[in-house]
Amino acid sequence: MTRRHTLARFVAVLAGAYAALMLIVDRLIEFGVAAGIFAASSGAAALFAYNRRTDDERLTLTRGIHDDSDAD
Repeated sequence: MTRRHTLARFVAVLAGAYAALMLIVDRLIEFGVAAGIFAASSGAAALFAYNRRTDDERLTLTRGIHDDSDAD
């Protein structure tokens, strides 16, 4: 995990907990703001994870192609 991915997950967890607390104490505007931050942070964390996975797959594919060409 990258630092950005870890930070996005941390913010998502904090915002989610705060949103749940605001829903319990019946503060709907603050709940909406916290839920929006939670959704944005969760989306960012998922995007960072997807980007990292595709970069790793691309690097593996590139290494595989270079290994095959060296064998000839």
